[in-house]
Amino acid sequence: LAIGIVSPWLLSNTVVRPICALTEAATDLGAGKVVRQVEVTSKDELGQLGETFNSMAAQLSRVQQNLEETVRERTSAFESTNARLQTEIDQRRNAEEALRWSVDEARALNHLLLAISDVHRALWVCRSARDVASVLTGTLVEKFSVLSGRVWLVGKCEEAAECQFKDQCRSQPNCLHLASSSGHYTKTDEKLKYVPLGTLRIGKVAQYGNKIIVTDVSREDRTQDPEWEGEHGLRSFAGLPLKKHGKVVGVLAAVSQEKMKPNVLEALDILAGLGAAALENVEQVNTLKRADAAKSDFLANMSHEIRTPMTAILGFIEEIISTHPDLDDQESGLCDHLRTISRNARSLLQIINDFLDLAKIDMGTMSVRKVRCNPCQTVAEIASLMRVRSDAKSLSFQSDYEGTIPETIVTDPARLRQILIILLGNAIRFTESGSIRLLTRLTNAEGKNRLEFDVIDTGQGMTEENAERLSRPFSQFDTAPMDDANSAGLGLSIGRRLADLLGGDITLVQTAEGLGTTFRASVATGALTGVDMLENPTEATVLSDEFAAYSESQLSGCSILLAEDGHDNQRLIAHVLKKAGARVAVVENGKLAIDAAQQARDDGEPFDIILMDMQMPILDGYKATTMLRQREYDGPIIALTAHAIAGDREKCLSVGCDEYVTKPVDRGQLIATIREYLPAHSDQSPS
Repeated sequence: LAIGIVSPWLLSNTVVRPICALTEAATDLGAGKVVRQVEVTSKDELGQLGETFNSMAAQLSRVQQNLEETVRERTSAFESTNARLQTEIDQRRNAEEALRWSVDEARALNHLLLAISDVHRALWVCRSARDVASVLTGTLVEKFSVLSGRVWLVGKCEEAAECQFKDQCRSQPNCLHLASSSGHYTKTDEKLKYVPLGTLRIGKVAQYGNKIIVTDVSREDRTQDPEWEGEHGLRSFAGLPLKKHGKVVGVLAAVSQEKMKPNVLEALDILAGLGAAALENVEQVNTLKRADAAKSDFLANMSHEIRTPMTAILGFIEEIISTHPDLDDQESGLCDHLRTISRNARSLLQIINDFLDLAKIDMGTMSVRKVRCNPCQTVAEIASLMRVRSDAKSLSFQSDYEGTIPETIVTDPARLRQILIILLGNAIRFTESGSIRLLTRLTNAEGKNRLEFDVIDTGQGMTEENAERLSRPFSQFDTAPMDDANSAGLGLSIGRRLADLLGGDITLVQTAEGLGTTFRASVATGALTGVDMLENPTEATVLSDEFAAYSESQLSGCSILLAEDGHDNQRLIAHVLKKAGARVAVVENGKLAIDAAQQARDDGEPFDIILMDMQMPILDGYKATTMLRQREYDGPIIALTAHAIAGDREKCLSVGCDEYVTKPVDRGQLIATIREYLPAHSDQSPS
């Protein structure tokens, strides 16, 4: 019995309980509780199994701790890496945002720079202050994307009826005048057409000369136009003074629906500066125009005042000499005296013509009429004319050709004559003994055909200093030790400019003091395709009797009305016309000319020609011609005037004149011009 009772107890303590403990420990180990240990009470097989289990559990615990430590380290490293990546991502995002902002800013800045460049070009072609204002306001709206742009200019206060600030204006001599307005909101333009200095923001800008920038109008205690702000979302305002020499001459104002960026404000400063400079440029241009107009008026009046009496002087001297050939036989030398007077009067007239030509060239109104003409004919005519002058000084004159010469060229024969007369006239003037030679040749350089004219004299020549001075425009007018050589300067300057207009030049080929001078003039010939080339042409074969035909022209049976207020010129011109066979009626002003022309037409005997002086009392020739054309008078009217400045011919033709003749009157030219407009001219030939 005792053994039966003790045996189960021993079995339970030594076998079952350790096995249950191992089982529970194994279960906990499987659940991850690696720190669980079993109690070892014996050194038998179960005890050894328990120790082995505890050793395995301890090892698993160390492995788990190492693993957890590794996981924590890896997690920390991952979190650190993730933080760095996030920082880099944020930095990249910020950089991309900054780059996008920079690109947008660069585009905006480039847009503003292009706008400023465009407006700069537009401003410098403006011809009035209002044009400048219009360009500025248009630029503000189109290029700067503002809501509205306006420009006011400082002007005299006129107390206009539409002025909204009359009380303030009465105390000021000047106020702001609205010159231009652009944009979507212009209903206040009428209200702001006139603004006193010191009134509103723009008035304060004008009064104090400082710009006013308002970044948010809605935050101001007092908004000038609440309706405007509510309707259009006005947010910012910029008012900048337009200054000239430190004085405010206007105000540039802009309003925007958003806050204006710094670069826009800087661009507005530049725009205001450009606008002020353009206003100053307009004033200078207008001043120059007024000066040019005054110069033109002065030259025209001087031309008229000198040419009018010169007509009578030259005309009556020529008449006396031509009608009294016996004066040459008298010992008194009266005919020589008259010729001396005539020669000096024509010299004075040539100086006047030179000044007028120089004025035309300076003003850019000198015109050339290029036609196909015979250059040998022109050379022969000039040679014939200048030979008379050289003979008077006992100088030999020779005209030669080198090589072949085209039968015709395209140039202005009148200007070519003028160039040759200038050069040959100077050569004769400064040559006391010896000869004058005119040598003509055709050249081709760089595919361009030109005629060259060498004027060779054996005169006093020039020093190197004087020769060098000739290459500088106008310097030949200055003080020079070469006796009266200065008198050649004006003509030479004109000749050089005329040659330039004809596609050539005038150059000094060679000179030496005491050994003579050679000048060379050149002109373009135009195309020579199909033009005959002449071998060694001579004066005799080309000199025509054209001028003789003019002097022999007759006006037999022609009825002429002469409207001329100068008594001496009335007598002279009427005498010349009557001597040519014409019937002449004379009146002294434009009103009488209209009455006489209408009366003759009503009587069925209209005048064949009306010679109309353009500057007369009571009614001048311009108004008289205009009125005659308005009354359907269709007969020829030839302007007869002492005005010879640029634009005078066009002015005469514009009022209805058919042709234009200047004083002093060249009787041959006058008669030839009259014959050209006679009704039967097409059936006549010069007699």
